Amino acid sequence: MGDSLNKCYAESCFTFEKLNCELTYIEAVPSDSGLLTETAFISKQMWGYSNELMNLWKPDLEISEEYLLRNKVVKVFAENIFIGFFVIKTTANEKLEIDHLWLMPDKTRMGYGKLIFRNILDYLKAEGHQKVALMAEPNAKDFMRKWEVRLLANLKAK
Repeated sequence: MGDSLNKCYAESCFTFEKLNCELTYIEAVPSDSGLLTETAFISKQMWGYSNELMNLWKPDLEISEEYLLRNKVVKVFAENIFIGFFVIKTTANEKLEIDHLWLMPDKTRMGYGKLIFRNILDYLKAEGHQKVALMAEPNAKDFMRKWEVRLLANLKAK
């Protein structure tokens, strides 16, 4: 996935009728670990989960420096403002998975997720990938339905 992904994101500029702005995609670096972990945490917390559940899920939401080095982690900006990030991960059996796709809570329900997801799928298709797994927050099912994502399994959470 190397350099072509970097070029894809570096050269990607979109205009979305509802947003009327360009999104910029920048590969994350280990020093982004804190920002990305906080983003994942507050984005999940937006769904109204209890503090007890949030603390239980904290390890799954952590974006460690090691994780950043092993996966394709991309920060997304709108008009130079950080709005979220996503991760394309290669699993042990060499399949691709969108492991994280989080937006800042004040940037949800504005069309950004749709635009980012479209870019991810377009990139993967251009690279010759026909399938990608998606690990998603259960509350994102309406978003998934819009994309006609086929549910393969419901995994029991902690």
